[in-house]
Amino acid sequence: MQGLDTNVLVRFVVSDDDEQNVAARHLVAGLTPGDPGYIGLISVVEFVWVLRRTYGFTRETVATTLANLLANSGFVFEDVGDIEAAIFESTRTGTDIADALIARRNARAGCATTHTFDRHAARLAGMTLVRPATDAAAGHTD
Repeated sequence: MQGLDTNVLVRFVVSDDDEQNVAARHLVAGLTPGDPGYIGLISVVEFVWVLRRTYGFTRETVATTLANLLANSGFVFEDVGDIEAAIFESTRTGTDIADALIARRNARAGCATTHTFDRHAARLAGMTLVRPATDAAAGHTD
C-alpha cells in the first residue's frame, strides 16, 4: 500500500498543471487492489476544502468526484463508511462533506453534540449552533 497526499489527488482530478496531472494519472493507473493507494481522512477533508475553495467546485461536484474516487478499486480509504455517510448527509442537508464528517466522527467518539458557529453545519444531526451573545441580546433566532 502507498500513501497518497492531497496534492496528488487534486492533480489527478484537476488539470491546471499538465505535468503534475500526467504524473498523478500515471501513478494512479499503476495502483491495484493488491497495491492500492491509501487516502486518510485528513487528506479527504483537505481534498474537499481545496476543490471547493481553490477551484470553486460545487458541493454536488465534490460529492460526485469523491464518490467516483471511492469506487476506484486502486484506492483504500480510511473509514470509508464515514466518508460515504458524510457524502449522503452533505447531499441531503446541503452542508459541506467536511462538516458532515466532523459531526459523524464526534458522535462516534461519544460526543453528545458538536458545537458550531456555522449555521449550515448546524443543519446536521449532532451539531448545535452556538449563538454569540450579541445575537441572543438582539433577539436573532435564525
